[in-house]
Amino acid sequence: MIETERLALRPWQEEDVEALFRHASHPHVGPAAGWPAHQDMEESRHVLHELLMVDETYAITAQATLANELGVPAGEALGSVSLKRGEASKGFVGADEAELGFWLARPAWGRSIMPEACEALLEHAFVDLGLRAVWAASFSDNLQSQRVQEKLGMRDHHRQEGVYLRLLDTTVDERVMRITRSEWLRRR
Repeated sequence: MIETERLALRPWQEEDVEALFRHASHPHVGPAAGWPAHQDMEESRHVLHELLMVDETYAITAQATLANELGVPAGEALGSVSLKRGEASKGFVGADEAELGFWLARPAWGRSIMPEACEALLEHAFVDLGLRAVWAASFSDNLQSQRVQEKLGMRDHHRQEGVYLRLLDTTVDERVMRITRSEWLRRR
């Protein structure tokens, strides 16, 4: 578990399926991250087992004070943050690097939760895992995701045009940003 002042990042659990469905079925959450809104609990259960209950993928949960502000139970999964390495990444990530991925439930938007969760995961990546760099990609029109990346000290690296999103059956352009371990250390 990784804890911050307001959050606890913990492994996903079978018991998270109802919260996952509730938040992932919102029409604006998934498409911003490249997947369609969940249609039923079985879809959420499949995603939970195949994509979320894997190494270096964490459920974002609120500590008691924030949970009370949000009107959710402390410990409820409100989103996800992950470090993808090797074949799980998009292909531009080296052996001692990872791709940062994240999404957040709609009721938690606008509260600086994602920068806090991602900053904690960056510390884990650079201190505990000894990674050399962390990458993040976002759709060119996803300004919220890009703002999170900028708050983390990530800088533009390159753009990818015409990226096909199989789950949404559409093509998008992506902005790819990166932060190195030395850049992250200078920010501290």
